Amino acid sequence: MSRAALLSLLLVLAAAGLGALVALGGGGAAPADPGSVEPITPLGPIAPRAPEPAAEAPADLAGPSRSAEDTDAPLGSAETTVIHPLRVELSLVSRAALPKADDVMAYRAGAVAGIEGVITGVDGRPAAGARVEFVAGPNAGTALATDGRGRFGATDLWQGLSTVLVRVGSLTSERPVRLGRLSRTPFSVDFSQTAFVGVLVKDAQGKPIEGAEVRVDGTVSYSDSAGRAAFPNVTVGKVITGVRKEGFAAIERELALSRGVTIEAGNNVYTLRRGAALELAVQSAGPMSTPALVYLMPAGGSGGPGGTTLREFPWHAVSPVEVPPGRSVVVADLPEDLLHVRVFHNGSRGEPPTSQVRLQAGAVTRHQVRLGAAATIIGRVLREGRPAEGVTVTLEAPDRDHVTTAALDKKPMYAHEVVLPHVPTAVQRAVTDGRGSFTFTAYEGLAEGRYVIAESFDRRWRGAALVRAAGADLVIELAPVPTEGGTLRFVFDHFQGLPIEARIAGRPMEPVVLRPGEPFTLEGLELGTWRVHAQWEGEDVIRRQVVEVRAEPAELTAPLPKGAREGQTEDERRRALGG
Repeated sequence: MSRAALLSLLLVLAAAGLGALVALGGGGAAPADPGSVEPITPLGPIAPRAPEPAAEAPADLAGPSRSAEDTDAPLGSAETTVIHPLRVELSLVSRAALPKADDVMAYRAGAVAGIEGVITGVDGRPAAGARVEFVAGPNAGTALATDGRGRFGATDLWQGLSTVLVRVGSLTSERPVRLGRLSRTPFSVDFSQTAFVGVLVKDAQGKPIEGAEVRVDGTVSYSDSAGRAAFPNVTVGKVITGVRKEGFAAIERELALSRGVTIEAGNNVYTLRRGAALELAVQSAGPMSTPALVYLMPAGGSGGPGGTTLREFPWHAVSPVEVPPGRSVVVADLPEDLLHVRVFHNGSRGEPPTSQVRLQAGAVTRHQVRLGAAATIIGRVLREGRPAEGVTVTLEAPDRDHVTTAALDKKPMYAHEVVLPHVPTAVQRAVTDGRGSFTFTAYEGLAEGRYVIAESFDRRWRGAALVRAAGADLVIELAPVPTEGGTLRFVFDHFQGLPIEARIAGRPMEPVVLRPGEPFTLEGLELGTWRVHAQWEGEDVIRRQVVEVRAEPAELTAPLPKGAREGQTEDERRRALGG
């Protein structure tokens, strides 16, 4: 008999699903302003997430969960002599809710970077329910949660350098992480291992600076009259450090720490240099009702007279700059440097796409960027045949990484050198007006096709389309979001307890032990095409098999290796467990 209890797990909205088009900064919140380029989360429920208030979770995100019997036995229990788990991995290939074309990559096809690791608490034990949140970079807004053994992971992320904030209760740790395509970057944090970090802040003349904000691994302090700050219990590993003070250009660095090490302030010096200011204004050939987005980047790999390097100033913290129609905006405390300025606005294009401006310390430099006519994608959103106002519409290239670096005329590895958010050539967002209308810039030539996804404010209505070129006749009809996902059932030939560890898009689920003859069932999966791989002790049980998950339950049957069916002898168990 099957056990009735379901181990239900909410999904990580920011990483995998149609029901999570708004990043962590917007999960359950109001849509972003028109033209916002905050990274969006993918479509639909494909991974467990940390519990959040019910009001923030759309109705279609109730899974996946696993079906087992009344009391799931832990690994290594007396229910089974099988000591090695069957490892099952699922990855979403394509979503049934989205249109498809043979010559266009699937939605988020470029999101193939991975991360995995373990978070350990101050007591040296795995930290269950810890939060691993991407706060800057291409994956900003994505959050992962650890399971009961402190494990977390994901395989559907964007490549490049990101800033990650790890939270365990009231403890935080701020780390850099570089993700590569088609690989899983190991990333673990052990809060029980600490080091001492001292910081000395001074100006270009070598005088100490008092009152500077000093940040080490997410903890903030302020420099004293001698320019010093101390952090006695910094979690070991590679951490982010930063120093800022009004009137000076900020500095951000990476610092590698080992257990028990002491870094004296005199050996960790931050020299702040006088900042420059940039006043930005936008001139547009047509009407503007929403702010333009201006991105600032150094023109070269190294900076001006102060020797500011590309990575020392946190450019991602100031870009994009929102410049409202008819107004100018002053950005203060920038480094003295030659900058590239790029402007974006829905329905327009920068003329030229990139301009340059040289900043001088202690001075305000005025710079005007121009917006001209551009090829556009114009459409309407309807709900039950009537114009739908206030709907968030997103236009997204399948490979946002490639389109971003190509638009900036950079090589792919550039995204590993700086924290680089995706720019509007890769993802744009708009909110429909009273006629249900929206407008995007086409940015032709950067992608074979793009996905247009419309979602109501309450996230209960959704529609999508695939566009290949500029045009003005796109109509998206909203439909109710399904309240239930699909079911995938695995049938194995086991006649005693079978331990299973499953991951969905790299996110670990709690391990279970199936009773003899009991199927392993995953419920609440997003409808679409999935790839399944299962191994027992390195031996393939299911080898990258593609399965369609639809409204009716799908089923996979696979024979198990002898050891997984019959278990291990007492001598084998003793040797495997080190006894």
